[in-house]
Amino acid sequence: MVSGIDNAVPRKRTLVIALSAVIVCVIAYVGYRYYVDYESRLFRKAKALEGIGELAEAINALKGYLIENPSDISAKAYLAELYQSQGNYEKAIQIWKKVHQDASLTSQEHLAVQSRVSQRNCLQSLAQAYFDSARLALESGHLTESRQFYETEYRNWLDWVQVETPADTLGMNRTDLVCKFDIASAFANIALTYWRQKDYDKAKEHLKGAKWVKYFKGIHPDFEKWVHEDFSDKLDDLASEEFDKGNFEMARIHWTQAMDSYLVANVGSDSGDAIPRLKYNCALTYLNEGKFAKGRKVFSELSKEFPHYQSKKVKEMMKDAKTILFCKKKR
Repeated sequence: MVSGIDNAVPRKRTLVIALSAVIVCVIAYVGYRYYVDYESRLFRKAKALEGIGELAEAINALKGYLIENPSDISAKAYLAELYQSQGNYEKAIQIWKKVHQDASLTSQEHLAVQSRVSQRNCLQSLAQAYFDSARLALESGHLTESRQFYETEYRNWLDWVQVETPADTLGMNRTDLVCKFDIASAFANIALTYWRQKDYDKAKEHLKGAKWVKYFKGIHPDFEKWVHEDFSDKLDDLASEEFDKGNFEMARIHWTQAMDSYLVANVGSDSGDAIPRLKYNCALTYLNEGKFAKGRKVFSELSKEFPHYQSKKVKEMMKDAKTILFCKKKR
C-alpha cells in the first residue's frame, strides 16, 4: 500500500511539469501569433491607408512595423516609395541609400538596383522643382533668388550623375543627354543671372569653372563646350529682345559675349553661321546708333573673316555706310 502511494507522487509531479510545459508553450505560441498578427496588421494598415491617399498615416504605420522588423529591407523600400509619393524626395533618398546598403550586403540585387534607379528619379524630381522655381523667380526679376534655385538644381543634377544605374537598354546614353541638356544648362543659367545683373566679371568667372566640372565622375568631356553654347544661345535671345526695344548698345554687349563664348568653347568650326551672324548683328547695332564708321569697320572684318557669309548683303551694307559717311562730310 505504501509502495503505491510512493509511486503516485512522482507521477503527479511529472504530470504537473508536463502540464506546466504545455501551458508555457500555449502562452508562447499565442503571444507569437499575436505578435505576428499585430505586426502584419501594421503592414496591411499601411497598404490600406496608401490606397485611400492617407500617405502620412501610412508612413506612421509602416514606421511602427519597422521598429520591430528593422531587417525587413522590402518594408524599407516600401517606406521610401511612400515618401517619394508624398513628394518628400530628400527623405526618400535618405532611405533609398540605406536600402541599397542593406540590399548589397545581403545580395538582394533587385532591391539594390531599384534603390539606385529610385534615387535618380528623386533627384530628377528635385532638380525639376528647383528649375521651375528659378524660372518663376527670374520672370519676376528676382535674380539673386533665381540664381540660388539654379545652384540647387545644378547640385541635384551632379548628385544624379554620381548614382550609378544599369546600362540603358534603349540604345542611348541618358547620362550624356542629361549632362548636355540639363546640367550644362543649369550651369549656364547661374552665369546668366550674374550677367543680367550686369555683373559681367562674376558671370565670366563662373563660366571659367566649367572646364573643371568635366573631371567629375560621369560628366561628359564636352561639358565646357555645351555650357558655352547654351550660354551663347541665351545671350543671343537677350540681345534680340534688347535690339527690338531699341537698346542697341546692350544688344551689342550680349552679342559680343555670345561670340566670345563660342570661341572659348572652341566650337567655331562646327557652329555653322553662328559667329558670322552674331558679328553681322553687332555691325547693325552700330548702324542703328548712327555710328556708321564703326559699323562699316565691323562689316569689313566680317567680310575678311567669313567671305562667304551673305557676301552680297555685307558689301551693300558697307557701301551704304560709306555713302552716308561721305554725305556727312560734304555737309
